[in-house]
Amino acid sequence: MVYAPTFREINRKRERFTLPFKNIAALYASLEQNNLILIVQLHPYNQKQWQVPQEYRKRLQLNRSHMTTSELLVASDALITDYSSILFDYSLLAKPMAFFMPDIERYQSERGFYDDILEKLPGEILQTEAALCEWLSKCDVEVASHVVSFKEKWFAETPGKASVNTIDYLLRQKTEDNLLKGE
Repeated sequence: MVYAPTFREINRKRERFTLPFKNIAALYASLEQNNLILIVQLHPYNQKQWQVPQEYRKRLQLNRSHMTTSELLVASDALITDYSSILFDYSLLAKPMAFFMPDIERYQSERGFYDDILEKLPGEILQTEAALCEWLSKCDVEVASHVVSFKEKWFAETPGKASVNTIDYLLRQKTEDNLLKGE
C-alpha cells in the first residue's frame, strides 16, 4: 500500500512536510493487525524532511529505493493520497484508493479546487485517523468499483493504443512530407 501526499506550498513557499498522523502507534497497530505495509512516497522536494521513527519501520516505510513513483504504484495493492493528481494515474490500474484529508477545510480556504472534485473522487474521503484505520481493515478489490467508473469517465477516449497511434501518426507525417517534396 502506498501513501502519496501532494506537494504543499503556501504563497509559493514550500511547507515542511509532516506526516499528518497524530497517533503513529494507532496507525502502526492497524497496519500490523491487517498485515499491511504502508510505503510513504513523498514529493522529491520533501524526501529529506521526514524520517520514520525506528520502532515503526517494519510496517511504515519511506520509499528510499530506486523504485520510481510509477513503479511503486504498479507494485502496490492500494493508494492513499490527498489532493494529488496522482489519483488519475492510479485510476488506470483500477485498484482501491482512499483520500486522507484531515486538513480539508484549511486546504479549501488556502488553496481551493478547480472543480467540485470532492464529489467525483473514486474512493472514500477520510478525515480522521480512526477512519483511515477502519479503511485499512476493509480495503479490498470490491472498493475498487468506484475507481473503475472514474477511469471509464476520465479515460473513455484512451483505448490503450498510445504507442501504436504515435508511430502511425509519425509514419503518416513522414509520408505526407515526402509527398509534398515530390518524393
